[in-house]
Amino acid sequence: MAVTPVGNPFVESSDLLANYPGASEALAERIDVVGVNPFADSAARDTAIPSPVEGQMASLNDDDKVYRYDGAAWQALGGLVHILTSTFTATSEAVMASVFSADYDNYLVLVSGVGSTSAYLRVRLRVGASDNTTSNYHYQLVRGFSTSSSGIQQTSQTSWDNLIGSYLSTIGTLNIVNPFAASNTYATFQGGESALTMASSCDFRAATSFDGINFIRTTGTFTGTISIYGYPKG
Repeated sequence: MAVTPVGNPFVESSDLLANYPGASEALAERIDVVGVNPFADSAARDTAIPSPVEGQMASLNDDDKVYRYDGAAWQALGGLVHILTSTFTATSEAVMASVFSADYDNYLVLVSGVGSTSAYLRVRLRVGASDNTTSNYHYQLVRGFSTSSSGIQQTSQTSWDNLIGSYLSTIGTLNIVNPFAASNTYATFQGGESALTMASSCDFRAATSFDGINFIRTTGTFTGTISIYGYPKG
């Protein structure tokens, strides 16, 4: 039995018949390591591969994603990974619970909708079923109107205020860094509509692990959609 330069076994013409079973088994075991083996879900994968090695890959049928083991955890390959999309109707608060985890370090949040009256969205991070309302929120906000602009700097607040949205429309994106890690959390916002552009940089200055986020309408209600995606690690 011989192996290719990358380590795949094969039977040579000079091998005896007795070598064939061993070569076949070695090749099957090699495919288990270097191939992309399909499984019904993560539980089935973990049962079949209790001790994965770095570089091993697998695909899951329940989410149609391919994963690579990085030596510590299975990581989804490819671009952004969709975590959750929720639609809200006439609500003053849009709670996104259990969306941050150790699976991802950074996240993209897309917000779109219409308010019942002219207002912005207030943002708070969450732990379990509760908003964090400590005075650790800080932000710098710039608004560009059709003929003018203005800036706001706020420190030691109980939320990130007046960030995503404008008047009746509420359209914006949020990139959030390290929300689940027990460290400071950072975020950047962009939003607006045809007559208004908004941009801001934000941070939460306390070593806190968050698993959720809440979008709160400062006045009236909000009808729209919020989607959250994870940025793959590495």
